[in-house]
Amino acid sequence: MRQILALALLVVLTASQSRAQPPSGPIQLEPIDFGMSSGIRTDSEGPVALWFTNPRIGYLLTKSQPTHRTTDGGITWSEWLTEPVIFSQLHAGFGITGPVFTEDSGLTWRSFAPNFDDPAIVNAEWHSSAVASRNHFTNLLVHNHAYYDSLTQRSYLYPQSRLVHTTNGGGSWTAIDSIVVHQSSVGTPAGGWLSLARRTRVGEFPAAPTEFTKPMHGWHQLVAMPDSYTLIAVAFVKEQLDTTRVRFHVGHIDVARGTSTWYEIPKWTRVATNASRENFDGVVNPAPGVLYARGYEMHHRSGYWERKETGYLRSSDWGRTWEPRPLPSWVLMHSVKFLTATYAVAHNAETFDGGLTWQPRANPFLYWPHRYDLATEFAYDSLHRHVLGFYSFIARSTDAGATWKHNDAGSPPHSIAAHDGVVLVGRAQRSLLQSRDYGATWHHIGRDGDLPERLNAFWSLAIPDTTDVSRVLGVASFVDPDASFRLHLVESTDSGSSWREREALPYTENAPDLLFKSSRDGSRTRGFLFGSDEVRISDDAGVTWRTTPLRIVNPRVAMHDDRDGVVATRDTVGAPWRFLATSDGAETWQPIPRPPETIT
Repeated sequence: MRQILALALLVVLTASQSRAQPPSGPIQLEPIDFGMSSGIRTDSEGPVALWFTNPRIGYLLTKSQPTHRTTDGGITWSEWLTEPVIFSQLHAGFGITGPVFTEDSGLTWRSFAPNFDDPAIVNAEWHSSAVASRNHFTNLLVHNHAYYDSLTQRSYLYPQSRLVHTTNGGGSWTAIDSIVVHQSSVGTPAGGWLSLARRTRVGEFPAAPTEFTKPMHGWHQLVAMPDSYTLIAVAFVKEQLDTTRVRFHVGHIDVARGTSTWYEIPKWTRVATNASRENFDGVVNPAPGVLYARGYEMHHRSGYWERKETGYLRSSDWGRTWEPRPLPSWVLMHSVKFLTATYAVAHNAETFDGGLTWQPRANPFLYWPHRYDLATEFAYDSLHRHVLGFYSFIARSTDAGATWKHNDAGSPPHSIAAHDGVVLVGRAQRSLLQSRDYGATWHHIGRDGDLPERLNAFWSLAIPDTTDVSRVLGVASFVDPDASFRLHLVESTDSGSSWREREALPYTENAPDLLFKSSRDGSRTRGFLFGSDEVRISDDAGVTWRTTPLRIVNPRVAMHDDRDGVVATRDTVGAPWRFLATSDGAETWQPIPRPPETIT
């Protein structure tokens, strides 16, 4: 991406300098240094993971670099750990990740070397944790259990989840469960398999359904600790011969008395076929006693499995009883985060009644069109929110998204305009770079709120009159609080330092092309706006526009001057391309023969 941008800037900068001489030898392209730093060193072009333990302390997981931490709400970041942070174990006060442990919400950390009462627990990795007090907390961990298979005469390492509990601040740990080794036999894979014994130190796991011939038990998730000796955990029982047949139960575990009570998490339906299977992601506990269980269905279609989100089950009594909360299809379920007993926020929606109803919502850093997977939002509470995007981009809001601040990180470039030393680079995520000295130095327009409210990306930029570089036109997208997108012409009269909204443009699936071309004798200039399934023309440097009768869908445009040009168009993605030519400045178009090569 940086090399492409460097090439594009090289072209426009060379064109903007009339006295520049053509190079005598090969051109050596170098990535452009915009003189800006995100404060985060990463080679990842997309968001990875972001987590806050309170409004000030947060952690950012990069693709292949150390984990970064902030202690000022995301304003500054510094490298913290080389090991990835397991965010499910960072709590309001306590947390464990890898070899370190915190007791003050992540402000300080100390080394952590757990001592387990079961010598079979080796190479442990924390999976999820729950904390009741400084000394009492519990962890679900994954460890590699080594055993010798007499049939194959080989030793194997097999991962198995274990539930361990401490009452002395992590000095020693007691396993609540035990391992059962199932040796391999004729007709089974070499190496055998492991499961948890049904009998534990706190009673027995729930019984398997009678139709299960070879049931196996295991832990799915540790959810919460209502008090120092009570655990809320989710366990499963599945059919070893068909692991798609599974039941999940919420356990109320009393480690002091050594007892447990189990409640099954109901399925959305009781029907399972080879073409449709129900699945369960996990349980969240946003408030005392309140649980939300997220479910989805897998449908087999034409040789592959397709995931369909179904919604949530809600419990207000620690999982004893449940009621369904179907999710509207437009809500992005993977981004839903329940913050209180009734409030949840997603990338494009929020609910105030526990998922009974949902209202659209958005922030100005979403991608186009509706590419929410390219930006990750983390909401600590109803006010404090952070967005992580491309190139270590981080934005923060302390007023529920009404206003935002962001860092100097990168962003996907979409358009470049340059003349007489002025260079503008329009980007996503409310980003516009400006240089007034041929790219020697750069200013980040909009970083501190200099752009129109709700503007989220510049898609096309053009200088209508090369004798006046102070006036710039652009096409920008806006995203409103109700998550709706809109397109507008925007205009600047100070070389891009400030902007105003102009007329709205019809919505389009593709970014419009805005360009101005002079006649061959230089006596006139005509403006063209391709996109929105229409062609607009301006004969007064973009002050006014008129729409031609011709509809051109998904255009790819090349204009030689103010009269001659070619456009490629197709009705839908995958449809054959059609080629049209104009010789009267886009007033009329004539078909031209399709090139012999196949163009896709």
